[in-house]
Amino acid sequence: MKTPFELGKSILQRLRAEGHEAFFVGGFVRDRLLGFSTDDIDIATSALSEDVEAIFERVVPTGIRYGTVTVLMEHASFEVTTYRTESGYYDRRRPDQVTFTRSLEEDLKRRDFTINQLVMDDKENVLDHFGGLDDLKTKTIRTIGDPKERFEEDALRLLRAFRFVAKLGFTIENNTSEAIKSHRNTINDVAVERILDEFDKILHAPYRKHAFEAICETQFHETFFGLSKGIEILAKSTTKYSPLAAYTLLFYYQPKLFDTFKFSKRTEKTVKTIYAVSKRLKDDGVSERLVFDEGKEQLLHADDFLKLIDFPSHEKAIRAIAASLPIHTINALAFNGDDCLNTLPIKRNADIGIILNQLVEDVITGKVSNQYETLKARAYEINDSLQGVRKGEKS
Repeated sequence: MKTPFELGKSILQRLRAEGHEAFFVGGFVRDRLLGFSTDDIDIATSALSEDVEAIFERVVPTGIRYGTVTVLMEHASFEVTTYRTESGYYDRRRPDQVTFTRSLEEDLKRRDFTINQLVMDDKENVLDHFGGLDDLKTKTIRTIGDPKERFEEDALRLLRAFRFVAKLGFTIENNTSEAIKSHRNTINDVAVERILDEFDKILHAPYRKHAFEAICETQFHETFFGLSKGIEILAKSTTKYSPLAAYTLLFYYQPKLFDTFKFSKRTEKTVKTIYAVSKRLKDDGVSERLVFDEGKEQLLHADDFLKLIDFPSHEKAIRAIAASLPIHTINALAFNGDDCLNTLPIKRNADIGIILNQLVEDVITGKVSNQYETLKARAYEINDSLQGVRKGEKS
């Protein structure tokens, strides 16, 4: 089976055979030169969309207005886009006018950063019109042309600059950094869904600390939806933390986080749960019951969050207790709810929950073993105690 790269080469070759220019472009070329493995392959061509549709058997018109179609080949898909120029940008994101061109250089001028305009042909020769190869060598993030113009065209590029810092560990060059600083307020004009997507990629990237440092150096965080305090902490932190812990930190300092950004309901619920768990962890410390109730992973996220606000870590204790627990769910009890109904003189169905909860407590704290007969005997004791309490209340 051919690799996506090999299939992509065949697309370039077929386009060239029909008299068109065609190159791999953008992030795929950048990452390949840096030694990263990626199958996210984009192709730029002098061919118009209708030409591409006529050449290939399986084509999806995914962005005809912008000259983009998706070519499907075997197990892979490829965005193939006609060379174009852009102008207008009424919403600081999308161009008002798109003009198709036969010039590769004109097409590359509209792109964001020099390291993203490199192109490669089917023989793996690289063309560089704007100094991207030098910037790869010096690990530099630099806009193509005037940085102010690039950020006025598309304000999301402000965050994309930080995202490439986070992904690659590169440094933003001075003119680009100054332009980010002067244009930082324009990020508020971008749809929050797009902002969240870029921000989430920063949080999951290996050099995220460098990115948050750059965000603070450009004062970008000061106008970033009230998240300045949380971002400052992330920029200074030397501790490890999960992305969920980071979102919990941002929620801690900005309770309206979920009103502003369109997180999934699942993520919102998880972050709020981690925050609640962190309060138990901070106030009561680690216990068998806490680890059983909340689970190891959730507690580790809560511990990461607490470390970010300078509370001592409980990670070792959490992991040790989780490893030593004889059971991790109530369903793992050797004596269950049906056994209670079938063997005990239960007066109220609600008593079953009370009995099982106490059995869990006794098992996870080592008071009794998780054996059927042992738990049955203990369940009788608990049930008798409940009945005795009720008799005493009646008398």
